[in-house]
Amino acid sequence: GDPSLDAGARGRVIDALFDATSGDGPGITDPDTVAGLLDRAGVDGAALVAAAGAPAAKDRLRRATEDALAAGVFGVPTMIADGELFWGDDSLDDLDRFLAGDDPIDQAALAAWADLPAAAQRRRS
Repeated sequence: GDPSLDAGARGRVIDALFDATSGDGPGITDPDTVAGLLDRAGVDGAALVAAAGAPAAKDRLRRATEDALAAGVFGVPTMIADGELFWGDDSLDDLDRFLAGDDPIDQAALAAWADLPAAAQRRRS
């Protein structure tokens, strides 16, 4: 079946899965480990793992992957807003500025990078 999740549960599931794949997390390759992570996130982990293995879920994943590649997505997390791609956790502040209608580029950070001296010079012959 399709264990439908409300927005809050989806957010907890996403957080649990991302946390499990970063740093010293347990990873998400073992179904029992994933079910336990999901249980701790407040959802029925076994049901969700079973649903994820169903042919319909695999078809949705294939379509979503094809759509993401067509949109230029090359890694996770990637957010797309009005056709603009924001990739990586470190771009979330840029996305916030963009969604607020501001310049997504942090001008202070850009200036700091621009003022760094070159660490190496290329020889020209």
